[in-house]
Parts: sequence; C-alpha cells; structure tokens
Amino acid sequence: MTRVLPTNNNPDNFFSEAENFWNLNKLYSDLACAKGNSLTPREKQFLRGLLCGYTPAEICAKVYANANANSLRVSLSRGLYRYIEKLLSGNCEKFVKVNATRIPHLLAEAGYKLQSSVPITSIPQKIAFIPPAKKRQDWGEMIDTDRFSGRTQEIQQLQQWILTDKLRIVAILGIGGLGKTVLATKLAQEIQGEFDYLIWRSLRSDPSISELVINLIQFLSQQPLNSEELSSLNLETLISQLLECLRQNKCLIIFDKAESIRINYDDFHELLRRIGEERHHSCLLLTSRENPKEVISLTGKKRPVQTLQLSGLNQTEAREMLAASGDFIGTENEWTELIDRYSGHPFALKLAASKIQHKYHHKIADFLNQESGLFPELCELLKQQFDLMSNLERKVLYWLIVKPDPTFRCAITESVLPFGTEQQFSYALELLRERSLITKHTTEFSQPLILSKYVTKRLVEQIFR
Repeated sequence: MTRVLPTNNNPDNFFSEAENFWNLNKLYSDLACAKGNSLTPREKQFLRGLLCGYTPAEICAKVYANANANSLRVSLSRGLYRYIEKLLSGNCEKFVKVNATRIPHLLAEAGYKLQSSVPITSIPQKIAFIPPAKKRQDWGEMIDTDRFSGRTQEIQQLQQWILTDKLRIVAILGIGGLGKTVLATKLAQEIQGEFDYLIWRSLRSDPSISELVINLIQFLSQQPLNSEELSSLNLETLISQLLECLRQNKCLIIFDKAESIRINYDDFHELLRRIGEERHHSCLLLTSRENPKEVISLTGKKRPVQTLQLSGLNQTEAREMLAASGDFIGTENEWTELIDRYSGHPFALKLAASKIQHKYHHKIADFLNQESGLFPELCELLKQQFDLMSNLERKVLYWLIVKPDPTFRCAITESVLPFGTEQQFSYALELLRERSLITKHTTEFSQPLILSKYVTKRLVEQIFR
C-alpha cells in the first residue's frame, strides 16, 4: 500500500478560506454529533477543501507530497461522507447520498453557508444577473417551421407544463424522424414572450459540459466576463453560477438532440440533476431519442420534471402536412392506408410524398401498389439507434417481430434467457423503453410499426447472411 506523506504538519493551514463562506464551528459540532466523536484535524481539513470546491484528487495533490487520490476517496467514503449523510438524512427524514461535488450544495441548502458569502471559488467580479432592458434571445441552430402543422394537443400540454405548472425540465422524447426538434422550435416561438432570456443549443457535437455552461453564463450575464477566469472554475461551481441566473430571471433553455451526449455523459447528467432538483424560475426544454436517467428519476406526478413521449401524427394532422407539400390524387381509403403504413411518422411520410409526386405522378394508389416503403434515408435514420443497442436488446426486438401481437414478458423471457440472465433481460427492456423503441402496456410490450419493419429487414438479413 502506498504511504501518503503530508507536505505540511499543520492541517489548519490548508483551505482556511472556507471560514469566510461557511459556519464551520456549527458544522464541526453537528458532524461530531453524527460521528459520535470530534472530527480529527485531517477530517476538518478535507471538509474545508470540499467546501471550497476542490475534488478529492485536487485536495490530495495540494496537501500531500505523494498523492494517492484513490486512498483518500476510500477514506472519505468510509468516514466523512458517512457523517455528512447521517447529518443530512436526519434533517430531512430520508436518506441523502453524497459525493464530493454534491457536498457544498447540500450543506448550503442545510443552512451552513454564511448568508453574506459569495459563491465558492467564484470569479473575482460578481456576475450581475439582472433582467435585460429587452428580451434577449439566441436561437442557435434553430430550424425553419414555416410548414409546421398539427401537434395541437402536444403544444397545449407542453405550454401547460412550462407556463402554468412551471416545471424545471420538460423532455420531448421519441424515435428519430418524429419531429421533436420542429415541435420544440414551434413551442419556443409561441411562448418566447414569457421569458426574459431564450437560448437554443444543439448538442449534436457532444460538447464539453463545462464549455456549454460557460457559454450559457456568458449569454445570460449583463456584463463582460473573462473566459479564462470562468474556465478555471470546476463544473460544480459553474452550474451554481448558472442556477443563480435561473433563479433571478425567467429563462428558457432548449437543448436539442440530447441523445448525442456520450463522452460527457456523467457531467451532463449532473447538470440535469441540479437543474431538476434546485429551485428556480426557469425551464430547460430538451429533445432526445433517449430518456436521460436523471430525467427518469425526477419525473412523476407533482414533481418538477415531465416527459412527452411523441408518437406519429393522426390522420387529420398527417393530411394537413402532406397537403402543404403538393397535390395528391387518392381516395379516402388510399389516404388512410398511406398514413397508416407509416404510423403517421412525419419523416417517412415526407419521403413517400416526394416519391408519389415525382415517380408516380401524384397518384397514391400507384405508390401503395409498387413500393414497400423502407426508403434508404429512413433506414439510415433507424440504423443510428439500432447500432447503439446491445445484442440482447436486439434479440428482444427480434422476438417482438416473431410474435406480431403485443408479447407478454414471460414469453419473451423464455426465448431470450438462453442469451442472458433475468437481470440482463430486465435491464435490456428498460434501455429499450428509455430509447423510445418499445412501449409497455401493463404486462405487454410492443414497438412502433415503422421500427418493426426495419427490424424485420435486419432480422431477414441476419438469417440469410
């Protein structure tokens, strides 16, 4: 085992600036009660470091010559973290799990932060979050919605959640091509007047979450900010600065294509957790093919987060959308068959409409008689999600193809379990639901028709490979 040697024999010399921001004496005393004994000088030192916004690795590097961050993390999880959890859980009568990044926030909420203090590890000049003289908007990579039609009920529900219920996070979910981005854009345009700030950001490039938060702070601030000073702050402090703005002003932030966050997954979920849990007067609207885990944990009746699972357009809405793209020749039954073939999937219907006009001289019947409907563009769109699945997830989808009716879980289990354990199977089902690829009906599961056609194609290719 590596022996960690202190670089300074007086623990009180480190992180003494914490006393400017925190009521340390009361915190030491209350933690001593939770521990059943006084905190050691080293425990007090580590606590001050965490309160100042340092990570265990940074504390180790600063305090010790031979730094062993893993040893410190183990020591903290067995000691100081347990005392803090016991203290906080006793105050709220439920178990509170802590980690290094959550400790300053949780202890501040518990009242241990001095009221006159400035944010921990804050930038030298205080950010002035004041309402702008006129509403500020940055639409980023917003798309055109001139031909938008339908989704009346969905827009009404989203407006209810955001403007009346004042939810902190609202997520629009669904497989690719359903029009999540278009719906979010149309909604934002209709409610923009209710907010002091509006900012749209696409997450397609999987950006650094620290850089994303810095970008938001710079837009929402009323004074020039030094980028280098902001970049020197850790993510926890940056999120605290962002939340300060969300508390003082009404802001609408839109994150489009949240499923693209892969490399920076943990940081993104910490951002979502803080925005969903902490009190403020703003709203984060996000679109995603997958339901982020932090959103799942915060969703529920009378909770500050809700999700809208998007499905295809109904017959009336689909016909309105198609009529906007040109003239078509067809009977009522042919119109109904066309829309049902694609379950009202907007992207698929637009591809069909283009083909009907240019190849079949606007005749819906000729298209229905001669086309299977799996366009290359549609296959590529669905392939993006399919390729992210595990082999077990794919086997579950294949089984739903073999059994055309909604399938009971026990039937799926009997077929799939030879390829995985019950626990793995349950996890695969949850992932498929989170990715909007299957729907649960009490004890039954099904998948969208447009997806089932693609999965059938993949299954046939695999059999004859």
